[in-house]
Amino acid sequence: MKSFRVTKSVEMYDKAVDRHSWIQPPVTVEADYSPEKNDILFPIAMFHLPFYSPNGPQALNFGAMGAVIGHEITHAFDITGRQYDSKGKLKDWWEPYTVELFRETTTCMKDQYNGFKLEGLQVSVAGSGKSLYNSLSSGTFTMNC
Repeated sequence: MKSFRVTKSVEMYDKAVDRHSWIQPPVTVEADYSPEKNDILFPIAMFHLPFYSPNGPQALNFGAMGAVIGHEITHAFDITGRQYDSKGKLKDWWEPYTVELFRETTTCMKDQYNGFKLEGLQVSVAGSGKSLYNSLSSGTFTMNC
């Protein structure tokens, strides 16, 4: 699936963005933010358990979907999303100062994740490989950075 997406991306490199295309099949249980389209794709499969229950309390359904949307929105402000403007055009719109703060914060978060230990085991969270994704997942709460 990943090689297919890479091939499609290369094919579309110098073409206009098709805002009506889908990058995932509807049975995929994963939302996706597209910086080129500046939108979030919610496949129909997201509207089933465990994210959504048609007979469940609306507050839980809204909360679950809101958490996913909140996470996906943070991708608009990551190392890739910052390279696209609101129209999906390649444009690095961050000021140099913001880029430096982002680098410092993700480095701090990587160090924090590397410090997390599982009691009784010689295992830690691999912060270096996950620092960017961890920073996005942490977009809704405060870190000590």
